[in-house]
Amino acid sequence: MLEKFKSSSFLKNTLVLVSGTSIAQVIPILISPWLTRLYSPESFGILMVYVSYISILGVIASARYEKAIILPSEENEAKKLVILSQFFIVGFCFLLAFINIFFGKQLFQLLHQEDLYPYSWLIIIGILVLGADQSYYHWANRISAYKSMSISKISSNISSGLSSLLFGYLHLEALGLILSKILGLIASTLSNLRTFSLKIFEEIKLSELKKLARAYIQFPLFLMPGHLLNAIALNGPPIVFALYYLETEVGYFALTQRVIMLPVAIIARSVGDVFRQKATEQYNTTGDFRKLYLKTLGALSLLAILPFLVLIFAAPFLFSFVFGVEWETSGSFAQVLAILFLLQFITSPLTNTFIIAGKQKLEFVWQILFLVSSILPIVLGYYWFHDMYSSLILFAISRALVYLLSIFLTLPLSTKKN
Repeated sequence: MLEKFKSSSFLKNTLVLVSGTSIAQVIPILISPWLTRLYSPESFGILMVYVSYISILGVIASARYEKAIILPSEENEAKKLVILSQFFIVGFCFLLAFINIFFGKQLFQLLHQEDLYPYSWLIIIGILVLGADQSYYHWANRISAYKSMSISKISSNISSGLSSLLFGYLHLEALGLILSKILGLIASTLSNLRTFSLKIFEEIKLSELKKLARAYIQFPLFLMPGHLLNAIALNGPPIVFALYYLETEVGYFALTQRVIMLPVAIIARSVGDVFRQKATEQYNTTGDFRKLYLKTLGALSLLAILPFLVLIFAAPFLFSFVFGVEWETSGSFAQVLAILFLLQFITSPLTNTFIIAGKQKLEFVWQILFLVSSILPIVLGYYWFHDMYSSLILFAISRALVYLLSIFLTLPLSTKKN
């Protein structure tokens, strides 16, 4: 087994990235018992809505050109794609600044989220830093700098965790949590930036960026809409919950997301990063990565079983014991979302198959279904039951079914058809 591990670059790279991610995720989980005693549920709710906005708008900002960084055979072209994505991000943030100056207050009133308006400029800063972080992260992924990628996650959570504790003792409430999030993104960006030579900024010409933008136009045309739908599906529920339910209830959901769902998403993403790189390599050389697909599917299924069972049987007790009796509701939410945790962990890395096989249009259709399954059940749950718990049950079941559908769609794509 040891010799097999040594000879498998996929296993080694996955271990490096996942172990770094796991260590990084221990940090927010360990400090959460302190944070739940320093911050109110309302503050967690505002933070969650803030993160939802920057995550959704961040997809539009880069036009998804950072996803193309891994594809070119020439390294210089990949570097130019990093610059191109940065160019779009800066331009988008200038546009948002203009909108915020003249229409910001009215927009937040229209969305019934006036409490978030004081942080509107921090949303723009968050998008700018998140975009830069994503560009350099994908560059590090291209050159297989998995140690740097792991360090970036650890440094991000250390920076965010320590600053959130400090701001908590200073009683900054939601502002403290938002500033901590931004500081974590800056730390991650600086870590991955070390793998990239900034000299390319001196050599690049605007005409080259225009040519490159046209060459990879399928990313903003097809990939961006699909990923925007995915971002809305993943990050839209907190915004929709905030429209219909109290900030305290959204705060309970936020803690569940912080402790359970976010670590799942980030660890699954780490596996997906290595899977995408290795599967792309196999697909380009042999036209087949079905064996890798099935191996990844099986390994993730085994890893997810124990946490799933723990959530099903003990989540309310664990949340009450660790975070305080007033947070027991978050544990009940985690119990409901256990099935979603299981299927998201297993299937989300494998959805990279759509990109690898060049099936952006099929992915776009799947993303539409994923969006509907994420937003509509919350709305129906409110109008049918007027109860957040019922909305969560509908939300978990519908999204879990769409995750299952992704396996049936992507598995046949792992083998190129002649």
